[in-house]
Amino acid sequence: MMRHLIIPELAADMQRVEERLSEKLAPVSWDPAVCRILEEIRLAEGKMIRPQVLLLSGMCGSRYRENSDRICLLAALVEMVHMASLIHDDIVDDSPFRRGRPTVQSAFGKDMAVYAGDLLLSRVMQVLFEEELVKEGRLFSAAIGQMCTGEIGQYDCCYRTDTGISRYMNNIYGKTAAVFELSCRLGAMTGGCSPETTDVLAQFGRQLGLLFQIRDDLLDFTSYEEVDGKPGHMDFREGVLTLPVLYSLECESVRSQIIQLVCKGREAELTKEDIRHLDALLEESGGMEMARQKAGELAVSSVRLAEQLPDPRIRSCFTGMIRQLSDVAGERQDENE
Repeated sequence: MMRHLIIPELAADMQRVEERLSEKLAPVSWDPAVCRILEEIRLAEGKMIRPQVLLLSGMCGSRYRENSDRICLLAALVEMVHMASLIHDDIVDDSPFRRGRPTVQSAFGKDMAVYAGDLLLSRVMQVLFEEELVKEGRLFSAAIGQMCTGEIGQYDCCYRTDTGISRYMNNIYGKTAAVFELSCRLGAMTGGCSPETTDVLAQFGRQLGLLFQIRDDLLDFTSYEEVDGKPGHMDFREGVLTLPVLYSLECESVRSQIIQLVCKGREAELTKEDIRHLDALLEESGGMEMARQKAGELAVSSVRLAEQLPDPRIRSCFTGMIRQLSDVAGERQDENE
């Protein structure tokens, strides 16, 4: 089943990525229970942004068509890494739904979900070895390590009101931006880009990943109702203090009140009144606006990097992606003012 595309121009190659993904998730020799779990994972619809970023980066090089089979395989493997991270996230968050479907941990139990996520990562490594993709394997291994480090850092900071902006940025680089950076670098290398263009694309991927995560953090504050089984303000409820909160904690006039809400959330479930009070504090202190501005800065820097790319079609695709990702984070707010 073809997933919704953020870049329609990639339809044909994304179909090939889908085929490689299905192939690597359905070895006939695996246990039927394993196959049922992996089939459920495969059917969970997503925009597959990371594979698309990889393909677009590859198109900047002179050997994209020559190496398109390998590029599509790498794109599928990047998506498998992302799938594994989502499974593990849902276990930690005890999430019943993702994208409108039951999560793996909800449908099959936490124990099976843990091993399913681990299996995806081991499958990625297996394929890299089988295809003798040694250099690519080193990059995958480093990115997965950064992803785990970022997640560990985030949970180490739970309920900690002394978490600084710099540590938050380090954490979201690891948990999100590292895989975007990996996608751009893999695509550029395999597509035959020059070292200079490869470096530009890797920097672009890093900036885009940071923008993507800050946008996600801002979205968490936009709803009081459940979305895909998750209530709004889920991060704050679980003690994950994201950028709007961290900026607000730097404001002396609201700091003590936010700390009180953090402490209360650690001991009991926050009420709707508590959440509305939090939102008022974030607006009063300027925390929400500063987070939007940070997202806007990342969008601008991403566009500047994209403008250095030689192909105007790729520049247009990347800038279109940035506009979509920065909609909630910046542009929509600007339009409403």
